[in-house]
Amino acid sequence: MKRLLSACLLALLLNGCVTSEEDPNDPLEPLNRHTQGGFLWLDDHLLHPVADAYVEGFPTGLRRAIHNALANLGLPTVIVNDLLQGNPLRSAGALGRLAINTTAGLGGLFDVAADAGLPAHEADFGQTFGVWGIGEGPYLFLPFFGPSNPRDAIGVALGIATNPAMLLGGNDAAMMVGGELATGAIDRRANRGRALDQMRAESFDFYVTLRDAYRQNRAYRIEQGRAGR
Repeated sequence: MKRLLSACLLALLLNGCVTSEEDPNDPLEPLNRHTQGGFLWLDDHLLHPVADAYVEGFPTGLRRAIHNALANLGLPTVIVNDLLQGNPLRSAGALGRLAINTTAGLGGLFDVAADAGLPAHEADFGQTFGVWGIGEGPYLFLPFFGPSNPRDAIGVALGIATNPAMLLGGNDAAMMVGGELATGAIDRRANRGRALDQMRAESFDFYVTLRDAYRQNRAYRIEQGRAGR
């Protein structure tokens, strides 16, 4: 009888270790897991190999210049969102970075502004909505974009719609923005790939780990926006 009770207790303990309560802010978890699985397959078979080839085929200095140029292209969005968040000084700093790096930095290839005392910072529409007090909504894993939520997904769409390249209109705008997004994805994979791979290898449940890391990062970014006022 004691053995039977011990066995039942052990089974209950083990069951408690491998199951967990559903996250109330992730009602679409089955769909999100499926989408993440497809994203990881695409990463394993396309993005990861391309990023590896990029790192091996391009010298460090050239990759840094491409990274700087991409960051410079994103500065108009930073300038606008700093203002929307009530951070005029940060916005002025981003405007200064844009002016200096576009001219003295040869179109943003070199981060001259950082040496002039204007370090880089990030600001986006999703962060702005968070600073305004808009809730994140349920967790989403978006194809091609990764972890998100309705608030940040709308922010991404606004960021694309307000990209200065959209002023070109038509196919030219689509090609410019598409090329920028694709190059940015390769750049991020090349720069953050090791950390992502390590997180994936060490996680008991990579889906939960990535979801929680994303939420924590966005909460931190929103607090940064509030503190910058």
